[in-house]
Amino acid sequence: MTESEIKHFAWHSVNSETTLPFPMDYRLVFRHLGSVAFLIGLAMCICLPWGLVGHFERRGVFGLSLSILLCIVVGVILRKIGRKSSGELFQKEAIAVVVLSWLLVSVLGALPYILSDTYRTPDIRMSWGDALFESTSAYTTTGATVFGELENPETLPRCVLFWRCLGHFLGGLGILVLLVALAGHGSTRKTIVRAEMSGIIAEKPSGRIRRVVWILFSIYVSMTFLLTVILCVLGVPLFDSLCHAFGTIATGGYSTYNASVGHFAAETNLNAAAIEWAITLFMILSGTNFLLFYWLVQGRPNVLFKNQELRAFLAIFLIACTVLLVSGWVYSDFDVFGTSDKPAVQGERTSDVAPVGLSVRYVFFNTASILTNTGYCTDEYDKWNGLSRFVLLMLFFVGGCAGSTSGSIKVIRHIVCWKMIRRGTELTFRPSLVRPLIANGREWSPEEQSRVLLYFVVYVSVFVFATILILAIEPTSKWVAGGFDPENKAIDVASSVATTLSNTGPGFGIVGARQNFGVYSEVSKYVFCFVMLLGRLEIFAIFALLMPAFWRRSPA
Repeated sequence: MTESEIKHFAWHSVNSETTLPFPMDYRLVFRHLGSVAFLIGLAMCICLPWGLVGHFERRGVFGLSLSILLCIVVGVILRKIGRKSSGELFQKEAIAVVVLSWLLVSVLGALPYILSDTYRTPDIRMSWGDALFESTSAYTTTGATVFGELENPETLPRCVLFWRCLGHFLGGLGILVLLVALAGHGSTRKTIVRAEMSGIIAEKPSGRIRRVVWILFSIYVSMTFLLTVILCVLGVPLFDSLCHAFGTIATGGYSTYNASVGHFAAETNLNAAAIEWAITLFMILSGTNFLLFYWLVQGRPNVLFKNQELRAFLAIFLIACTVLLVSGWVYSDFDVFGTSDKPAVQGERTSDVAPVGLSVRYVFFNTASILTNTGYCTDEYDKWNGLSRFVLLMLFFVGGCAGSTSGSIKVIRHIVCWKMIRRGTELTFRPSLVRPLIANGREWSPEEQSRVLLYFVVYVSVFVFATILILAIEPTSKWVAGGFDPENKAIDVASSVATTLSNTGPGFGIVGARQNFGVYSEVSKYVFCFVMLLGRLEIFAIFALLMPAFWRRSPA
């Protein structure tokens, strides 16, 4: 859940003396971080069997086992430090726990890549920058990767490959939400969930918070299980079914194949069309506010049908598909190969132009993937015509619904911003107009409107600053050496920043559908890690921890 109420907490944390009357309880923060370390170690245990079944993967099993041991050691140390904490979690501690937990899991999640002696290509061993990038991308459900070879177990053990995809599952709903569902206690539950989950929703669930979290957790797991079963029925192996279900429901996008989901179209024994349509449907469902599913389970389907954000989300999807389909046909963008080296249409053919049915699949699948910030690919959309690429670039900045597993700005913020523009325009010729702003079934206060506008401004500012920083770090010679047009360097870097900030995954050009982030330097990868965390935690949470006023007894 990405649309954090934490930005609201952070704002008040640094601007209100009454909100922060007490100093930070560091021991309490350490205690919760210890629990998170134990949870990551437990999750790594799930990956071990994949290194034992069939071909024994010595490096993978050793690396995972040592990583589990280190997680336990870190957990014990942190819990020991926090054993005398008060147990009362307030806003400051909740913000610190959420942000520091994401930093901690990103570091711990990088251990299996390093300790398993993993290679991102057959001749390039993974560095700490590579491992941290891959781990951060997994947990933030970005799906950007440094791997150029996924299908060789000699360079990337299957148990580590499974760990890579499992990170999506852990990060999709929110690591701390999972922790509350499994082992939450006392008054800390509500504080953690409010700090981790979405805040821009039409109706907030009432009742015991752990019950609500359990229902959301059950929906999340059920959708993952259902898609896994569907893929298995369609002939996809269990390993691949689980990994692609993790990436779909969490809108992460990590695949087990170099050609992403496009790989299945090259397999003659699989129903590629059914597989792609199933994943498309679940990507759209995962881009929907999960709390709508909660109300559906509670027997209130009217909330689902009345939701303005959902209607706008589906409208954006259908309009984008229409534009991309017509534009693609006009410019002959679609071919039968997709992202695979083998044609997606088997048998004799007179040309490489994709038939209508395949073209529709390409458009609907890749549009859903970009809009929901999943990042799966079935076609090289970075080679489509200029209009299509521009539409897809704009979708980077839209995202799914608030309360979904998608990243980016979110549809509801665009709705509010549009209504603000429309009302501001009307005020130019009707200055005495007094009309509340109604969006998604409720009135938005001036303070909430200001926060939405502020988020847009800060989001764009982060995008511009990070793009300039990467452009300054990266030499143009890399584009020449990689066979890319150096004149497109600015566009390629801008798309790289946009796709990491929006937690989408692949971008255009140097990080296109068949490329990866391995070309970037170590420093740039660390910058991208920070950008991914900013996008996942919606900027203000991390900014709050960087402000001295946050750590003082009371603001100056």
